[in-house]
Amino acid sequence: MTRKRRFIIFFTSAGLTSLVIVYSLMKREDDPLNNNAVSWLPGNRVKSAIMESKISLSDSVQCIATCHNTSKIQITKGIHDGDVEFNHDRTNVHKAPKTYYIEIPLNNKEYFVVVDVRTSSTVVTDFGLLDEKKDCNCK
Repeated sequence: MTRKRRFIIFFTSAGLTSLVIVYSLMKREDDPLNNNAVSWLPGNRVKSAIMESKISLSDSVQCIATCHNTSKIQITKGIHDGDVEFNHDRTNVHKAPKTYYIEIPLNNKEYFVVVDVRTSSTVVTDFGLLDEKKDCNCK
């Protein structure tokens, strides 16, 4: 075997092994690489802007969250794990404050959150179950 062939085999196998390792680390739940590979996507940019600002719940959302046995921390984590729906009727990015509709997984159910994003803060203006209605007597 020639020296050139040895180098080709070595660097090809080292490159493929490196790709397998990086891919497997990107898919782990504990996120050891601080996965920034897809941070440039619009949904992830919106979620990072929300997470970097001060998040507060409106009074009606506080009542609904209490009714559904959820907390502000759970809603915040849900927003981080959720999907921003840009095509939804309630998403409006052409006026200030920008309003986003986000579907979030929470307590093994699917919820929705409507947030108003301002420059320094984010207000959760609506919250509820995605598929079913639960009467909470909140106004």
